[in-house]
Amino acid sequence: PISKEMEIPFEFHRNIIGKGGQDVRKLMDKYDVNIFIPPLAQASNTVKVSGMESKVDDAIIGLGERIKELEADKADRELRSFSLDVTVDPKYHPKIIGRSGAVIKKLRTDHQDVNIQMPNRDAEDQSTITITGYEASANSAKDAILKIVSDLEAMTTIDVEIDAR
Repeated sequence: PISKEMEIPFEFHRNIIGKGGQDVRKLMDKYDVNIFIPPLAQASNTVKVSGMESKVDDAIIGLGERIKELEADKADRELRSFSLDVTVDPKYHPKIIGRSGAVIKKLRTDHQDVNIQMPNRDAEDQSTITITGYEASANSAKDAILKIVSDLEAMTTIDVEIDAR
């Protein structure tokens, strides 16, 4: 048996280990090797893989592929966390939300699962709506909200007094 060391970013160790160590055990069973991940306190990037030479090489390739997946997930999370604020007069908020939230739900699904956060009732700034998601989706949701607002602003309102007889 031989041992080889591999550099795996510390931030991914918990993903490699998995809940209760189940993911690392699956890898060890799949490749018939031992994988030693340093304790949390060491915060080391060096992972040791030991076993028969051909199996160790296969395990290192498998770990490398897993790291690529984790890096892609991390990059996707960063892209999805784009956030922008839209200033909308609070009198239009009920129309943006819609009956039982129908309009805002439609906006969220039409624009690839953006999160549209209306201001809390006790918030100091009642006119800011926060949109989070992929940049293109967030911008298209913003445009849709601004179109709803411009349509509402284009409407004419006439107050009529009715005698209360």
